[in-house]
Amino acid sequence: MALPVRRACRYTGATARRGYGVVESSLVQQGVELMLVGMGTVFVFLTLLVFATSAMSALVRRLQPAPSEPGVSAEEIAVIAAAVARYRGDVWSPNGQA
Repeated sequence: MALPVRRACRYTGATARRGYGVVESSLVQQGVELMLVGMGTVFVFLTLLVFATSAMSALVRRLQPAPSEPGVSAEEIAVIAAAVARYRGDVWSPNGQA
């Protein structure tokens, strides 16, 4: 005597289709919940990162030593001009004559 073969993928009747909808709805609901938890976690982490970066920036600005006098001396300008002229292959002399 042969037993009837039951296939798991065959849905017949309204109750079976309704049951499939409940499972699908539950999976979608779980997916949405997981997405919201993940997005919330990323949002909280990035918010904390912004605050931490701002706090460190303020701390560095407070602890940074005062800047020295800005400016370049005439001697430094002459040295830079000589280096540029030498790099370009120009002939340069301190008194401006070629």
